[in-house]
Amino acid sequence: MTQESKKAMAYGGVVFDAEGRVFLRAPTNHFDGYVWTFAKGRADRGETDEAAALREVREELGVVAEIVAPIPGVFRGGTGSTRYWLMRAVSTGAPTDGETTTVHLATATEARTLIAQSTNATGRSRDLAVLEAALAAFRGCLSSGRRPPAAGEEQSMEQQVAPIIYIHPTRAAWGRAVAFASHSDRREFIFEDGKSRTFFTATSPLVMAVLPAAEAFALERSLRGKKAPSASKKQSGGPKKVLRLHTSTMTFARQIAIFEATFPKGFEDPKFLAQERGTGKMGKAAAMALARELLAQDVLEHAIASGEFSSVFETTKKLVRVTKNMLHPTFEGIDFSSAPPATHEPFARTLHDLLWGGGPYPERFAAFVAVQWTKRPYWTAATLFPALVHPQECFFVKPGVEQEQAVILGMEQPPGGGPTHTGYALYVAVGAEVRSRLVAAGHKPRDLMDVYSFVWKTLSKNSTAVIPTAASGVA
Repeated sequence: MTQESKKAMAYGGVVFDAEGRVFLRAPTNHFDGYVWTFAKGRADRGETDEAAALREVREELGVVAEIVAPIPGVFRGGTGSTRYWLMRAVSTGAPTDGETTTVHLATATEARTLIAQSTNATGRSRDLAVLEAALAAFRGCLSSGRRPPAAGEEQSMEQQVAPIIYIHPTRAAWGRAVAFASHSDRREFIFEDGKSRTFFTATSPLVMAVLPAAEAFALERSLRGKKAPSASKKQSGGPKKVLRLHTSTMTFARQIAIFEATFPKGFEDPKFLAQERGTGKMGKAAAMALARELLAQDVLEHAIASGEFSSVFETTKKLVRVTKNMLHPTFEGIDFSSAPPATHEPFARTLHDLLWGGGPYPERFAAFVAVQWTKRPYWTAATLFPALVHPQECFFVKPGVEQEQAVILGMEQPPGGGPTHTGYALYVAVGAEVRSRLVAAGHKPRDLMDVYSFVWKTLSKNSTAVIPTAASGVA
């Protein structure tokens, strides 16, 4: 990212209420042609990206919110780019910055209509793209199943994002629910009446229920303590496969213990820097720097405008060669030798849009996956380049171990199979939750690539040998 683009970066939030409605603001005097838009702004000196987004939401909407998860992608407007977070309202008041005249709660359909009234064409297109990306993230339920820390963790309940609790608007007898598992096109929930029910993701009737954090945590623990749905039970759409590896003996506290035993100085430990971050030309840090250079927005746009699609193709081959032996295990998914020349142009264009486009991220993600020439698209191929270029918000996906991490955290398990944008939202949520808990435990991961390394080093086959279960004393 160039210095100019860094200075132009803003941060904002798309906030939903318990009924799935979104908060929109009307800027004073329809500033810059915006009739209805989202809260966003630049960070103050010393302020983190997330803190800036939450502050802008408080000031411009009058809403105290909490972050659910990042919305994948960077959205370009007329004066710069913006990163957004999916948020849910905790309490509401009045805007305090004088830049907002009205705040309105809108359904998805109404929000599209209201945003379309803005006369700033670039900003209008961006806001509509943000809305669709947020709705996709909301439907995918980015952080369902978050729970308080396990025994031995230092993070307080107030520092945790409370679990999302659901209700069916016309089936009160079922009680409340938490998400249990995610499949390719549907999600499974456990209800207070002791039964599990599955709904298609795109048409689920469930809505969020607003509860105090302590009550939400207690209810989630109670529901997850009920008999879990059988992984072998035949239901609509085939058997439900729920991942269970060594999660029966693993907790996040134990992962921390394994990490600290392996790397006493955490993410700054010389051994971690040598093995994981990389101190030379073949390390992850060098690969990310190379990716930001070779896949920079202006570089890709110049190549595409000049018709140099094969040069973009060769660039990505170079990046894969650099990274393939450091991504536990060897990277798979892009067989460049089998790619016909006709694929070079769509590959270059969809790669640019994936990294730098302004449209809805789910559409950009799906388009990039669709142009893969391999018979079976892989998660690694779909997520490598965003993770290298945008490591603060994009997560490199290796499904098996990250599905296991979700189970350990008590989160909804992301789907396996081929890459989908709804599944990716769930994987990003897992990475964000791990990062949050690491920070609460006193560690300082630089980005989601460090988080990826943490997950792999603590859940590998040999990780339990570092601190044996019986001897560790860690719950």
